[in-house]
Amino acid sequence: MLYSCKFKCAFCTGPVRALCFLLLLSCSGGAVSAGEPLIPVLQGNPGRIAFLDSEGAVALETDYSVAEFFQDGMARVCHKKCGYIDSTGQQRFGFDLEWIGHRSEGKIPFCEAQGCGFLGLNGEVLIPARFEQVQSFSEGLAGARQKGLWGFIDSTGKWKVSPRYGSVDPFSESRASVQDPSPPHLFGLINKSGEVILKFKHQRIYSFSGGRARFFHWDRYGFLNSSGIMELPASLEWAQDPVSGLAYFIHENSQGYRVASQIMLSISCPGGSDFASQDPVVARVRDCESGLFHYIDGKGNTWKKGFIEASEFRSGFALARKDSQDHFLLINASGEEMPLDNGIRPAW
Repeated sequence: MLYSCKFKCAFCTGPVRALCFLLLLSCSGGAVSAGEPLIPVLQGNPGRIAFLDSEGAVALETDYSVAEFFQDGMARVCHKKCGYIDSTGQQRFGFDLEWIGHRSEGKIPFCEAQGCGFLGLNGEVLIPARFEQVQSFSEGLAGARQKGLWGFIDSTGKWKVSPRYGSVDPFSESRASVQDPSPPHLFGLINKSGEVILKFKHQRIYSFSGGRARFFHWDRYGFLNSSGIMELPASLEWAQDPVSGLAYFIHENSQGYRVASQIMLSISCPGGSDFASQDPVVARVRDCESGLFHYIDGKGNTWKKGFIEASEFRSGFALARKDSQDHFLLINASGEEMPLDNGIRPAW
């Protein structure tokens, strides 16, 4: 790990020497350096993960190749193995396990030789490894597999929905997509009590957002409401999950964003991203004439424009590069652009 101290004392002599000494001492511990590590980026060639602070300064360098954002002083990182590190880069836990997943609702799924369970945020075992597979917790329940079938467990590890499905998706808006274990293995919907909302009917049903879920049937996509009723039959060539109320779609040489059957925004060039799920609620789109990327809001207004490369927004940040620049910019939710060191590029 490496911290880069912002404080530099040019004249540490005379009456200011003691003050300089205290400032330099604080820098050596990292607390007043480049700020707390937060944003994963790739640095160098081949790319290794570094973490930026909220102002774009390199706060931590690592030897990992994949990483998530820091949250509450720790981040999940991977190279040959995955695990969690603290803000100094020290390994906390997980690297000795066969697999460790994404934390959610204070719990982290893991697998070891004898099975899968859940850890707490300090690496302690909360639910012993007695399942064949597990998913992250969502809305108080987590998918778990036993004897080849999936169900849902609560935070104590007890079954809330007994294992009887071929596969399950995490709960979203009190609904979960579940698969019939028998051919033709269609999907339906249940609620948290295990009651059937929609019988096995579609080839795939995805997560809910804003009261709607994308579904797939016979090579086409459509949208369901929370009761499982089709608001748009399976008719689209391509559609993405609704995020912040809008879903990107492609159909018959047209593309844009829609709410179920209603097209809200049409765009001229394919390749639009999902809208961000938190501020700034914008999507990345491409202008076919110039080839440059822009960020637009939910009304189609341009929020930022003119980038030759641009990432989606995650956790309120994006990295983008203008055609006239060699370096990337860090853009925050307020639209501030902070130049980054050469060699830094997006990790997502």
